[in-house]
Amino acid sequence: MTLRYGRSICSDIQPARRREWLCTNGLGGYAMGTIAGSLERTYHGLLIEAIGSPVDRVLRLAKLDPIATISGRPYALDANAWVGGAVAPDGTPGLESFRLEDGGPVWVFLLRGRRIERRIAMVPGEHTTVVSWRLLDVGPPVSLHFKALGSLRVHHHTTHDGGPRAWISAEGGDLIVGQEGVRPLRILSDGVAEAGHGEVYNNFLLRMEAERGLGHADSHRLFGELRLELVQGQTRTLRVTTEEAPVASGAEGFERASAYARGLLERRARVSSDDPELLSQLVLAADQFIVRREVDGQPGRTILAGYPWFGDWGRDTMIALPGLTLSTNRAEVAAQILRTFARFVDQGMLPNRFPDGEPPEYNTVDATLWFFHAIGQTVEALDAAEADALLADLVPVLDDIIRHHVEGTRFNIRVDADGLLSSGADGVQLTWMDARVGTRVITPRQGKPVEVNGLWLDALCALAAFRKRLGRSDEDLLPHIERARAAFARYWNPDTGALNDVIDGPDGRYDGSIRPNQLIALALSTCPLPLEQRRSAVRVAGEHLLTSHGLRSLSPGHPDYVGAYEGPVAHRDGCYHQGTTWGWLIGPWVRARLAIGDDPEIVRNDLLPLLDQMNYGVIGNVSEIFDGDAPFDPRGAPAQAWSVAEILSSWDALRGA
Repeated sequence: MTLRYGRSICSDIQPARRREWLCTNGLGGYAMGTIAGSLERTYHGLLIEAIGSPVDRVLRLAKLDPIATISGRPYALDANAWVGGAVAPDGTPGLESFRLEDGGPVWVFLLRGRRIERRIAMVPGEHTTVVSWRLLDVGPPVSLHFKALGSLRVHHHTTHDGGPRAWISAEGGDLIVGQEGVRPLRILSDGVAEAGHGEVYNNFLLRMEAERGLGHADSHRLFGELRLELVQGQTRTLRVTTEEAPVASGAEGFERASAYARGLLERRARVSSDDPELLSQLVLAADQFIVRREVDGQPGRTILAGYPWFGDWGRDTMIALPGLTLSTNRAEVAAQILRTFARFVDQGMLPNRFPDGEPPEYNTVDATLWFFHAIGQTVEALDAAEADALLADLVPVLDDIIRHHVEGTRFNIRVDADGLLSSGADGVQLTWMDARVGTRVITPRQGKPVEVNGLWLDALCALAAFRKRLGRSDEDLLPHIERARAAFARYWNPDTGALNDVIDGPDGRYDGSIRPNQLIALALSTCPLPLEQRRSAVRVAGEHLLTSHGLRSLSPGHPDYVGAYEGPVAHRDGCYHQGTTWGWLIGPWVRARLAIGDDPEIVRNDLLPLLDQMNYGVIGNVSEIFDGDAPFDPRGAPAQAWSVAEILSSWDALRGA
């Protein structure tokens, strides 16, 4: 299974530097770069280590800059872009093809009639990147010369001085780079290594950071140089690692990575044997977001919201969990993630996010409600004994959550007299529409947001079902369910033929803006509205919000609509939920259409364009957001967990329908 590009992309520096690849290791560490080999983000590098797995990620090695010597003539194989606009060298003229194979990047260069192949993979469970080189044609050997460039810095930042000084030594074919406060970096090869003196290369241009209005001039130290001789049919490898006992050889590292990928696809094939190629690639992409998180010394799992800059967020985790784990036939992983997050519940709330090196933040009203939804779907996927064991562990936590919500918890989150959940505090953003510029919350949504109360009713019904399964009474929940069900009718807006976005806001106001949040409620099986109202709301939302890459966050007819997510940080943050298209919303859209009886074959047409998007940004993955206006260019994080997850979930929902 491959995603492949030929000369039209590979030999043109502009599209080649726009398309990225990503490898991960399940610890929060990753390797990332471009087809062209140029460094375009602060996050591009051969080894980014998660020192506090899965957080506290630092760049260790930016690149092994390669030069091939053929018949006495040197050829650059990567590109380097510099402040001022120069690209020197530019190795793309020799690049014949690029592909993903078992999820890993593979390049083929054609130089003077000789084809040279490069592969990169990360070893599962290790902070080890393996790189292999192979001469594919008959003829004299080819010499490869690498400059090892890196800097010890937080992966979000740039440096102007190459970062901290390093203690560098060479032993045979190995380079050892020591820097204070971290494990040594080792570059292990079957060639010859020569230690560098830490010279600094300044003014790498990180163009993608410049476009985001961020610091974009970077520098790296020369750690040393390595040399390999390529003989036809022989594979030479390098291991880039911070492990004390890494994988024994590059070949073993590639085999472990390949076997792991094959295992993921085989598990998916047990539940769906006829997936198209791009969907199979999404199965591999789904695993990239699932990482280890230790809790009080005990092993656990979590989900990183997106690469390269997001950590684990409670809301994103619970929304993405079904697609990333259940659609890939890994219900036991889902159960482990749910148990991990249950240990962080505090005052009846799930954490919003885990900042690097800081206590969890609890500023969310909906993450906790998505927790119930994820548990319900996981219970359906587990066998009976495992499901009962999970519920036995979690139902006491869920009981405590409901109690806190009824009595009241942080940020004025409480059940109102009508049975609906109200929330909000000045200067705090609590729903998934959480953009903020300075102290200004762009979409405060104080009061009773529509999706929050759709999820609240769903959570009450889920807990009642869980208790019944365990032989426990649900009588105390029934009055809450009936009040919430009856009061939900208040969201219907006959003037728009859709649902209000928020009711009972400050001073009793309501917000009738056409936003996609109503689809989250409409997609739930517990939505209590009459079929004709649900059909009308779905049709209105589709007319205003549907694009080829998901749903807009606000109708183009609204005076606050912004159709392009670009410009300085403050401007981009200000329009994050004011028209920007979100890929993950395709999931609620598909399920809402199926819930009103639309033909699955017709609905599938809404999903297919998002598969096409996998050829841009991070290849084989799906971006976080897109412009609200055509051509709906990808923006934000180039690989996003809930975007990938909701495509997988939607595909399965369509197949089931």
